[in-house]
Amino acid sequence: DACAERSMPPARFGRVFAGLDGDADLFAEIAHKASEQFIIFANQLEQLCASNDMEGLSAEAHRVKGNWGPYSLNADEYLPQAIIDAAHCADAESAGKLARRLAGALREASKALDGWLIARKATSEPSNKISAETCTRVNK
Repeated sequence: DACAERSMPPARFGRVFAGLDGDADLFAEIAHKASEQFIIFANQLEQLCASNDMEGLSAEAHRVKGNWGPYSLNADEYLPQAIIDAAHCADAESAGKLARRLAGALREASKALDGWLIARKATSEPSNKISAETCTRVNK
């Protein structure tokens, strides 16, 4: 059923959703805040790269690490720790490449969360052309 699918978050966020016992309303609240925070993290990582601030980059990667894991794709989950390691070794080139990759991944996750929130809102507002009630009737 298309409406039910829109209420479910994208599969990549299944770990977070499952940890909330499938509470879509709570996930929506968290998703909104996470999306905003991911953009802040991405901007900060890029700014620290541009200034070649390895200590700041390591600290920011540590903050990201605490928030990122459940939202990351498997291929990107290791990035914060890899940035920390490269920054501690003063490997600015590697740290910068990794930080730019993580910034991109954060932006992608933010976009996915925002897309889900918009779709969810569209199916729940009665003022829209296709309300949740209409959607339910159509899919029966």
